[in-house]
Amino acid sequence: RDELRIVGDQLGAPTPARLIADVTACVLAGLKNRSIVDIPAEQQGIFHLTTAGFTSWHGFAEAILQFSDDLQERQVRLLSIPSHDYPTPAQRPQNSRLDCTRLQQTFGLHLPNWQNALRLTLDTQ
Repeated sequence: RDELRIVGDQLGAPTPARLIADVTACVLAGLKNRSIVDIPAEQQGIFHLTTAGFTSWHGFAEAILQFSDDLQERQVRLLSIPSHDYPTPAQRPQNSRLDCTRLQQTFGLHLPNWQNALRLTLDTQ
């Protein structure tokens, strides 16, 4: 298509599976050879994991076009639309950003921004 209509009012942090796997491996490596009873309470529980920063689906699509050599050659117009113009069977939240502070502070991690994670994902395709 020459024009893509993409939701522009839902915010989140696009997070590739590779980042989730890498961070999980780092955390588990730090807990290696420890019994569950030896793991401090602050290192247990639920931790949020996403890339740093946030964007809309429209912003994500713009970045994909910008970073992808194959797609840059195509003249595709992206049109930002409100969620109500793109009905889906599942209702989506306007803001699905997660606070990853606990994960970063507990395990001394620095999470990459979503743009760098996207570049890495596109470069490895």
